[in-house]
Amino acid sequence: MARIRSDRRVGQLAFYNGNRLRLVQAFGPEVIADRDDFQSLPVDDTTGDPTEWDLTVVEVGAGTSTMAQTSLSGGGVVLTTAANENDGLNAQKKGSTYSLATGNELHGRIRLGAISDVDQTDLFAGLAVTDTDILGGVTDRIGIESLDGATQLSFVCEKDGTQTLVDIGDLADATPIEVEFYFRAGRVFVLVNGTLTTTITTNIPDDVLMRKSLQFLSGEANANTAVIDTFDVTQLGRN
Repeated sequence: MARIRSDRRVGQLAFYNGNRLRLVQAFGPEVIADRDDFQSLPVDDTTGDPTEWDLTVVEVGAGTSTMAQTSLSGGGVVLTTAANENDGLNAQKKGSTYSLATGNELHGRIRLGAISDVDQTDLFAGLAVTDTDILGGVTDRIGIESLDGATQLSFVCEKDGTQTLVDIGDLADATPIEVEFYFRAGRVFVLVNGTLTTTITTNIPDDVLMRKSLQFLSGEANANTAVIDTFDVTQLGRN
């Protein structure tokens, strides 16, 4: 069992899980943190849409594309597409607050639960500038991506429309996976299920403010689902 340790980073107190890249929590006046385990998901009384997220939905086929709380130990949210190819939703947490500027450090953790059909869906989860169709073409983002027609999971850094894309493993139907990334001094360290997988130094979006972002689309004429168990972001520094 890994031991929780602590150190100082950017003048703030940080706690980590065995590996310094696996940040657990941080405290201090220069810490910006948003931990989503989805134990609660406030929704509009009329529409049922989450009030803390900006949603753009596509639902040409039968059914409705939704983001809703689901029963899961510790909390979770399920993304559901309507039943037509490219039906789904784009969701961004309200407020553009995260920056990979020089002098900041940032940790992200995304735990995916069950995806109904990994090779018949498109998924992005991470940080991005404000955009209503991230997978359709966005200028700046950082996070994980899986595209229709394959089980490959990639990590992407994109700046001004130019991206670095690295294969970090494969997804399987109904199989959880956890991806963490840590930005420090011009490098992004990517961990899969707690193991360092790759380090990226190119096309890091370091000159924009970004939002927590999710997009999930069906790649077939069928309703599909993806469960997000955890989505945490912690930034140290306010540059």
